[in-house]
Amino acid sequence: MTDSAALEAALKERFSGEAFETDAAKYAVDGVAPKLVARPSTQEEVAAVLALANEHNAAVIPWGGGTQMGLGMPPARYDLALDLQGLDRVIEYEPADLTVTVEAGIELDDLQHVLGEHGQWLPLSAPRGPHVTIGGLLATNLSGPERYRHGTARDLLIGITFALPSGELVKSGGRVVKNVAGYDMGKLQIGALGTLGVITQATFKVAPLPARTEFCWVHAPLTALMSITSQVARSLLAVDALGLTNNAEGADWSLRVRFSGGSAAVERSLRDFAQYAPSSGRETSVSFDHPSGDHVPSLFGARVLARASVVPTTVASICQAFDAEGAKVIAYPTAGIVYGAWEADGISAGVLRELRGRCLGSGLGALVLERAPVEMKHEVGVWGEPREDFDLMRRLKAELDPKGVLNPGRYLGGI
Repeated sequence: MTDSAALEAALKERFSGEAFETDAAKYAVDGVAPKLVARPSTQEEVAAVLALANEHNAAVIPWGGGTQMGLGMPPARYDLALDLQGLDRVIEYEPADLTVTVEAGIELDDLQHVLGEHGQWLPLSAPRGPHVTIGGLLATNLSGPERYRHGTARDLLIGITFALPSGELVKSGGRVVKNVAGYDMGKLQIGALGTLGVITQATFKVAPLPARTEFCWVHAPLTALMSITSQVARSLLAVDALGLTNNAEGADWSLRVRFSGGSAAVERSLRDFAQYAPSSGRETSVSFDHPSGDHVPSLFGARVLARASVVPTTVASICQAFDAEGAKVIAYPTAGIVYGAWEADGISAGVLRELRGRCLGSGLGALVLERAPVEMKHEVGVWGEPREDFDLMRRLKAELDPKGVLNPGRYLGGI
């Protein structure tokens, strides 16, 4: 049992009054609100808060911009919200070296603004909209269509610091390396939902902003667009993002293509790409004057949001399965990622289980509920069944968080 009064007294003895938030209700997760909220302003304070929480056996949920708190099972217990928005500084930035070190609470949009002043950017987008923090992006392994050329956060990350319930700050990658149990603990934090540690800092490699960016939309049947996508993937066109969407009206789908790079390369790619659409032998509509924007239409206000991860050769069939069940669909075809979004009454738990089975049947597939009502989370399960290698994650959890105070019950396998 957690003695909340004793924990609150210990926190107030260690920190000033500004380190606490009085309105704990706004930090509720799946209807469960914490008893206390701590708002540290340095990574050392994060470590100190975790040590006190661990000492008092208090369950902690890290909180950044709050945009992705729907991911995960409802918490088994929840005593303390750890608000990281005070860790919002750029620690070190070397434009000449194309590297930047930031605190976990900085919002991606703010970081892009800083980098943009030097003609650079971090080649990641946040399809959840504004207020996505770097820590939240890493903890959920969030990525957008830029992964076509630049990869995911895992590929861009070169160093990370995270805090453990022991009160220890662990650095991995960059100039200081301290791995635990022989594993690259920095990379294991990506997508772990804060269950193995709380990310406090990250160092990335950044890229120059392209001299020119253009957008193209192709409207055609899904099979034709998949053929075009395959041709683009084998080409040398200056393409850095691809996204598929279904349309509200008509049978056609849309392929959104973003070209970027030097002006001459983009101009040549635009000209050459126009030849790909008719080459499929299907009737298509190509537009180069669609209003510019970094994202395909957003799904992320929907009450039910599922993400399928499958081998790229099965993307078309998964897209069709989602579409047949009335989903609004966005897919990153070369990465094997398909999102489906519904209103809560537009999809049943049984159908979601069937769709998960179809993803599993595709080979190396999975389906995760990124957002759903609590009842549906319990009926379907957010993560699906653990894989055979899950025992490794369980052992790491037991070693790093033996009392189970970090995000208890919310991650894969209920850890």
